[in-house]
Amino acid sequence: MLRSFVLLLALIALPALAAPLPAVVAVTGHGFVTDASHPKHPGDFFRADGDFRLTWDRERAEGVVEFESGEPGKRSTDRYFVRRGRVFQVDDTGREIAPQPLGDVSAATVAALHPLVVEDALLERRDAVRADAGGGKAQLFAWNDELWQIERDRAGNLVALTRRVHDEVYGDGTEVVRWEGWRAGTATTPGKVTVTLRGRQIAALEIGPPAAADSIRVPAGDRDRDRWRLASSTEVVPREIAPHLYAIDLDTLNTRVVVAEFADHLMVLEGAWNSRTCERIAAALRARFGLPVRAFAFSHIHGQYVGGARAWVHEGATVIVPPTTAPLIEEIVKAPFDLMPDALSREPRPLKLQTVKDSLHVEDSVNAITVYNVPSGHTDEYFIFYFPRQKVLLAGDLFFYRPGKPLSGRAKQLCETVRRLGLDVRTLYATWPLNGYGTQSIVNGDELREACGAAP
Repeated sequence: MLRSFVLLLALIALPALAAPLPAVVAVTGHGFVTDASHPKHPGDFFRADGDFRLTWDRERAEGVVEFESGEPGKRSTDRYFVRRGRVFQVDDTGREIAPQPLGDVSAATVAALHPLVVEDALLERRDAVRADAGGGKAQLFAWNDELWQIERDRAGNLVALTRRVHDEVYGDGTEVVRWEGWRAGTATTPGKVTVTLRGRQIAALEIGPPAAADSIRVPAGDRDRDRWRLASSTEVVPREIAPHLYAIDLDTLNTRVVVAEFADHLMVLEGAWNSRTCERIAAALRARFGLPVRAFAFSHIHGQYVGGARAWVHEGATVIVPPTTAPLIEEIVKAPFDLMPDALSREPRPLKLQTVKDSLHVEDSVNAITVYNVPSGHTDEYFIFYFPRQKVLLAGDLFFYRPGKPLSGRAKQLCETVRRLGLDVRTLYATWPLNGYGTQSIVNGDELREACGAAP
């Protein structure tokens, strides 16, 4: 019997939708897939009828499709996952495994059963699209270890994906995924998809229009293999950790962004990998505070911290950096972002930079912060952020605190820095990681002093 399946797919920025879609959408249908792996005679195959369900979260760029098959009382469901275009499966423990075929339908083809999945993959992987060298209007798309040819009609509607295949027994062939009844950029009408392999139909689905769905949870899998790291708007919730000081804990990204409120503006500390997530943070801050972000700073130049700087340039913020980092930010701001356009590429804004060689103090009637450029044992220049009124220290990823275990490396160096600067710390916040490595990301003053006092 065929394993039934759940496919996660991602849709983040559909073009020109005919009707607004909710953030999470479910699409249902009915059809069949075949399995010719154990024939009783030449040309024999097994056919499994089943119910199809596709669920996706447009902001997270991930989703779920289900195809349930089997006799009454013995029905089962296979699971495939697609995040930002990447297909994978998980075992019973939630560990990512290589995706297996669904009968005669390869995992790569499972991801192409609904045209919205394909449209999303094309958005997420624009660098993998090329014009067909044959000179026609078709495009070639390298996706999930396969090379597809894309066919559209004159209105721009997706019509088919075609790829060449090879089997070590049966030799060369062609597979065609063909859609009927779909309009470009919409999911408002029922449609049909068929898959043909070497001239034989191996899958067919009749699919209805979408409906709103509950939020979904996609297994983490091996996130190091994801094309992009992305958090949705639902994660962007500023949480007050001290007066006029807010943390945004992005569990999906395992990182923390901190927002400081001043009398007439905000300061954002730490990026979040990319413009897409930081633009969502910017929107949430506008809605929550109604104050402009006038300053953005990050602890050091590694990806999760510096990533997203372009979003804050677009917001009009001054980027505060150590002297050696200024050329990097200039390069990032000038870089072309045509493949994945962000707010700054769509609406260019001038870069405002401020360098800090040793320290910078900013204070008004509401808040105060001192930015220190310190030795870190990690990068050549490194910012830590101290709020004297709240006695809060943001230490990036310098303080790996494991209760009951001695400090080492950069954490010991931070202890010396805190002593040298005479900082009275009530609470230390690491901005990465939130979880993992056996560390504690929030350390109170007593824990800090005890750990630092015990450090040789």
